[in-house]
Amino acid sequence: MIDETLEPLVLAIAGGSCSGKTILSRLIHERLGTTDSVYLQLDRYYKPVRIKNDTQMDLPNFDHPEALDLTLFEQHVAALKQGQSIQAPIYDFAAHRRQEHTEAITPKPFIVLEGHLLLHDPQLRELYDLSCYIECNEHIRLERRITRDLEQRGRSEESVRQQFEQTVAPMHNQFVSPSKTHAHLVIAQERYCSSTDALVDSILAELKGHDVPTARAAL
Repeated sequence: MIDETLEPLVLAIAGGSCSGKTILSRLIHERLGTTDSVYLQLDRYYKPVRIKNDTQMDLPNFDHPEALDLTLFEQHVAALKQGQSIQAPIYDFAAHRRQEHTEAITPKPFIVLEGHLLLHDPQLRELYDLSCYIECNEHIRLERRITRDLEQRGRSEESVRQQFEQTVAPMHNQFVSPSKTHAHLVIAQERYCSSTDALVDSILAELKGHDVPTARAAL
């Protein structure tokens, strides 16, 4: 039985675009159960896009840290860890701005965070009890992104490849990949794909036991 008087434990799942972090973080959230865990995505915290006129918007580089409101995200994670509720933003990816209403999220014993830049900001890293980085080579991530965006977002393969080449890959190399040195656990893609259930078990064992490695380890 979980002692609700204890400070919530925060798990951060990071990695490049389409590395598998969303699936892994949701599996962990499901295993912990909705009664005992909160799942919060960094993608909710994109900054609103400035509208130039009725037909044009000033679209940012969505893969750069400045496209995200990391300050608000940090405040919200800190609040949850301190046992306080938050009003999390809901981002409309079609309109590239936040919806007027928010979602009330209450603190629970476990907080599961997911996002490509979770390990970039040093102040954010101080809030994590355990952090994981999923390694995945560029070719696999691109092919997954093409499949996802064609099926779910109605985009053309050309546009997906162009965005990946112009912003996704350069920002990954500049910001995301270097941040893996700050992860407690670095997860090889082979391990992720071959034994997901066992991987979830090992991560939860580390988290629940709060036996966090002092140096970077590999899974």
